[in-house]
Amino acid sequence: MFAVALWSFVGAATLLVGAAVALRWEVPMRGVGLIMGFGAGTLIAAVAFDLTVVAYQEAGDWPVFVGLLGGAGTFWAGDWLLERRTGGEDPVVGTTVA
Repeated sequence: MFAVALWSFVGAATLLVGAAVALRWEVPMRGVGLIMGFGAGTLIAAVAFDLTVVAYQEAGDWPVFVGLLGGAGTFWAGDWLLERRTGGEDPVVGTTVA
């Protein structure tokens, strides 16, 4: 039980550390974007790997392949549409979408 509480505290402490850094120093938008992108990518990868194993065990090869391909295609299409609508020059688009 102590180990669970300790690791929960460690996980939550990163939020406090991030808040302290943000209050103490002005972090450039590029840095914020890099941190947000890394965090989002890590979360998406963890969920995708976890769900892919279960889906493969339940449904087999082809449904998982089609689902992953469809998800990748949807992501690509959304990225393409955002870039096309903004001309790829607006740095605020990622923040607006998030």
